[in-house]
Amino acid sequence: CLYQALADLVTDAARHHRVDPDRISFLRARNTARRSVSRITADFPPSPPATSP
Repeated sequence: CLYQALADLVTDAARHHRVDPDRISFLRARNTARRSVSRITADFPPSPPATSP
């Protein structure tokens, strides 16, 4: 699923910039996605809400 999602993002970006999608490095796109995801502070998978004893 993640591969397909990233491939779709690469295709959309290439179309937006009028570039052949084959000229976009998949590894560079993956690494860019990794860097941007690491900035998200939310828990994944979501943690259950804390309960009071």
